[in-house]
Amino acid sequence: MSTLGLALWQHHRGLADVPGHRRSKVIAAIQPPRHAVVFVHGFTGDALQTWRNFDQLLPQAGQFGKADLFFFGYDGFKSNTLAAASFLFGLLDELGTNPERLLAPVVLQQDQGKRAKGYDRIVVAAHSLGAVVTRWALVQAHERQCGWCSKLRFILFAPAHSGSELHQLASQALGAFSWAKALLAGATAGFPLIRELRPDSPVIRTLEERTCRALEAGAKYLAPSHVVIAEREIVVSNVPFGQDPPPLALPDTDHENVCKPTSLSDRQVKLLEDLL
Repeated sequence: MSTLGLALWQHHRGLADVPGHRRSKVIAAIQPPRHAVVFVHGFTGDALQTWRNFDQLLPQAGQFGKADLFFFGYDGFKSNTLAAASFLFGLLDELGTNPERLLAPVVLQQDQGKRAKGYDRIVVAAHSLGAVVTRWALVQAHERQCGWCSKLRFILFAPAHSGSELHQLASQALGAFSWAKALLAGATAGFPLIRELRPDSPVIRTLEERTCRALEAGAKYLAPSHVVIAEREIVVSNVPFGQDPPPLALPDTDHENVCKPTSLSDRQVKLLEDLL
């Protein structure tokens, strides 16, 4: 067991690597889990830091006591959207088909067999670019007719699915933001993600077309339960995507902290709880 954290929680084990998924982490439930919650970071993000406090708060919440918590990681700087979506689909497919086999190397002996029946619900929370990565992964699951699609629910925080003018932001004075230097470096090097997040990019346009087509065919799981936006958003466009529900703005938030709760009573936690 590759344990990275030593926190003592009532309902969960410590933080561990997800076998076969480089950069991804899991906090496994002690009780037989009914849910899997998967967090997906965005551009230049990190599996854990993007979702700071979720990893500490949720194991303390009884409502999440029967949920395995996954923090999906990928190269959010030099990669490209469809490659990241392929990796995420791979993780979701394992969660949907055989989570017992996936987590066997990291759970304790007394936890063996607790996931044999699979999950009742797979919940995905995505931030910024992670929304685009997630939506591509879910479209892929739909088009492959994966049997676990009906278990899906997802929530988006400051999603970039309507595009971002990252190439313009990179040329502006944004030194107050932690991602500014990385953004400028990426634009200078011509990394794919900078191009792919432009509002008129084929990646964004094709994603919306295929999502809307699937929704019209009855794939309701391709519509998010909640779209959460920041009050002070300067990174992504808040224009609604396809047939999504109206966005919910959180006061006094920006693109970075809109997905970082500070207590179990915060709206971010409550909205996620709604999806269980």
